[in-house]
Amino acid sequence: MRVASDSVRAKVAKRRPPLHAHGAESAPQDESVPEREALLEEAVTLFDRRYGRAVSREEARQMIERLTAFFELLAEWQDCAQDGPDEGEVAA
Repeated sequence: MRVASDSVRAKVAKRRPPLHAHGAESAPQDESVPEREALLEEAVTLFDRRYGRAVSREEARQMIERLTAFFELLAEWQDCAQDGPDEGEVAA
């Protein structure tokens, strides 16, 4: 398994959108409020069943943001790995 080098980490950090003060990324602007609310309700139901306890809307919102950020990071790492190391860089 290859370990990401510092330059790959730097590339990923440059591509990530800035985080708000609370650590959450902004919601997509093309998504309407009813769609976001429906997604949030679906997430509450899903996470309630998964964790076997009541999950608040705020907890569900945070879980969605964290899962989204995780998969975005994986996709960025994959893109960086496919691009290969920069000229003169040794892969770790």
